[in-house]
Amino acid sequence: MRPPERPQVTAGEAGVAAALLVVCSLTWASLALANLGWHSLPAVLALAGGVVGSTLLALRRFAPVTVVLDRHELAALAALVLAAGVFLFPGFRYNLGDKDPGLYVATGIAMAREGATTFPDSVVSNAKALGERPVTRETQRLPGIAVAPDGTSRVQFYPLWSAVIATAYDLAGYNGVFNLTPVLGLVAIACFALAVRRGAGGAAGLLCGALLVTNMLQVWQAKYPTTETLTELFIGGGLFLLVVAVE
Repeated sequence: MRPPERPQVTAGEAGVAAALLVVCSLTWASLALANLGWHSLPAVLALAGGVVGSTLLALRRFAPVTVVLDRHELAALAALVLAAGVFLFPGFRYNLGDKDPGLYVATGIAMAREGATTFPDSVVSNAKALGERPVTRETQRLPGIAVAPDGTSRVQFYPLWSAVIATAYDLAGYNGVFNLTPVLGLVAIACFALAVRRGAGGAAGLLCGALLVTNMLQVWQAKYPTTETLTELFIGGGLFLLVVAVE
């Protein structure tokens, strides 16, 4: 009896899936280590590398596939990447502390410096050193940041995005922070385009990617350091992997 042939994925699909795996591994490694108070670039890279390696070994053992070359797909992906580079980069350097983007940037950089979701508040600490006590109970001195009487601040919201920003800051400083969402937006667009290509053909996939790259809301969100683009990446990546798995 002839053994069944391995399922096929294209080189473009394999490359985007690999990029998605790396991004997601870095994301969750950043969050886990920040919550444990162990966040640092070497630790994040080591944990994420372990996740990526284990996933690839598991796929090779339990879900082997054959990678095939599709030149038309690669050409379409290259055009999409070039267009995204024009429209999405560079990201806006928005770091004012009174708005959501600024809050994420401020808490992310604080996590990078302190290695945790809690960090000292110099205003409270300096006031205590002068014999004053400005905080008698945990309060919110800044939006989204709670301050305890001992001068310890903590992030009051689910810190996934801030933890990712912390890793981006460790990797490339402010350039890493403000170009993070354009990178995530590019991968998200590729995921949607490839999912549509699998389901409806190459022309439909290319049209999907072109519409996303030139869409005002897509470009706007991908330029601001807010959570929406990461959410889009999770949704688009999940849809892409689901379509490939079903086929």
